[in-house]
Amino acid sequence: MKKLPYIDSLRGIAVLGVLLVHVNQHVEGLPSWLDAIAKQGARGVQLFFIVSAFTLFLSMQQRRQESRPLVNFFIRRFFRIAPLFYTAIAFYAIQQAIAEPETFSVPQLLSVLTFTNSWNPFWVNGLVPGCWSISVEVMFYGVVPLLFQKIRNLQQSVGFTSLMLVMSLMTFPIMRKLDWIVDEAVREEFLFYWLPNQVAIFGLGFMLYFIVFQSGWVKGVQSSENPHLSQQAPASLLLAIALFLIVILPFGSYVYLPRHFMYGVAFVMLATALAMYPFRWLVNPFWCYLGRISFSAYLSHFVVLAAADAGLKAGLAALPFGMPAIAQLFLLLSLTLVGTCLISEVTFRWIEVPGQRLGKSIIGSSLAPSP
Repeated sequence: MKKLPYIDSLRGIAVLGVLLVHVNQHVEGLPSWLDAIAKQGARGVQLFFIVSAFTLFLSMQQRRQESRPLVNFFIRRFFRIAPLFYTAIAFYAIQQAIAEPETFSVPQLLSVLTFTNSWNPFWVNGLVPGCWSISVEVMFYGVVPLLFQKIRNLQQSVGFTSLMLVMSLMTFPIMRKLDWIVDEAVREEFLFYWLPNQVAIFGLGFMLYFIVFQSGWVKGVQSSENPHLSQQAPASLLLAIALFLIVILPFGSYVYLPRHFMYGVAFVMLATALAMYPFRWLVNPFWCYLGRISFSAYLSHFVVLAAADAGLKAGLAALPFGMPAIAQLFLLLSLTLVGTCLISEVTFRWIEVPGQRLGKSIIGSSLAPSP
């Protein structure tokens, strides 16, 4: 598969948003406008889902001539996710068993190992921080081959996304009113996280695929080295609209569709603009590098953030003067980002890449002719 630099950049933007929302939870006294924006960094997960759906369709299209594409698809997916995720499970399970043995649960551990924890309201985000999104993504893998066969153009992808959105809008209020989960906070969190509420976001990724490769709006497969200059003006307009939506969506109650879906629409505009013309301030070595290590960064930044927060609080306590909340936010974000990159570089090179190579070798050995 040909590398698309803007896809790596989008992943980098997504993981930085995730870091921002978690760093924000450790800083008090921020201005309300900045707090509102930082909280929406959580929508980086939806950007991950859109990029994932896009690349899944692209991968299946380019590998459709393989002798057993369905089996190979699941082998690739497993070895893309499992090696690093299982390493993270081992780390967090040992940590929890030592620090909070009374909360450690073998059934919960099994649910995370099998990627089914997102179907349990009490385990959806337990053991491994942020694991709800990994479970949702893996669950979605199970229907992607069928959807690839059924959704063949932009119109069908729009229809699928609209249908999934309508179904979510219809079922969410009903599920919210049922007392099947007594704790209201747990119920609200679970109903947002679970797969039926996220399927429309994946549908937006399918739409992005057909916009880029079938609509004719994007001239060929773009690279940062040879952009089509004729597309710079329309891409700039589309980028401006996307950024405007991203900035205003945290404020007000005028959003009639789910806010995370509206962010998804903005992300499709952003991705389309970068596919049309890779603006250097968004598609560059920094964002591409951050995107390449984004999975490692997603899993490791929780540990780095905890250590950076403890160190920053100890340092501030020793100072004779205070530090403005905004400065604390950006300092903690910088420390977390640097530490996360250092750890992720190691896990990416020594766990992610070897895991992917193992998956490829399994596929290659099964395709090799018998002696």
